Amino acid sequence: GSQLGHGLVYDLELGYRIRTAYPDYTVRLVGTHATYNARGGTLSNKLATLVPADDEATPGFYMPQGFTQAGVTFGFGTELIDDYTHKWRPFAEIGLLHDTRAGQNFRAQLGVAGKVFGNDHLSMYVQHETAARNGGTPLTEVGVRYRWLF
Repeated sequence: GSQLGHGLVYDLELGYRIRTAYPDYTVRLVGTHATYNARGGTLSNKLATLVPADDEATPGFYMPQGFTQAGVTFGFGTELIDDYTHKWRPFAEIGLLHDTRAGQNFRAQLGVAGKVFGNDHLSMYVQHETAARNGGTPLTEVGVRYRWLF
């Protein structure tokens, strides 16, 4: 129940979609800026006991570092992660980003979407980022989305 600090994350995305029968091609400029501040927060006794002995027991130990990411991505069929399609179709996106903490960063997503029983939508994907928002370490996400449309 004690406050450690506060933070703000700003995301900006500008994109252009080239519409074709299938797939649509998308080029996006993406940017993220995050700032975190541990001033004014205090650690509870329970949180302070979790800090290693050689580190200072302050809220800054738990607060993430600020960062800025900017880059460009290219994809095809990425709208299929949410949009209904009666046929099973693949989608993908690949991008290069620059991260102020980790330097060059690579992001990729690969997936497939379609109907299962008729009035539904299933999309499955794998996404990997070599220096994600979770501290500049690699992150792999596996996702499944199912919607029954009636």
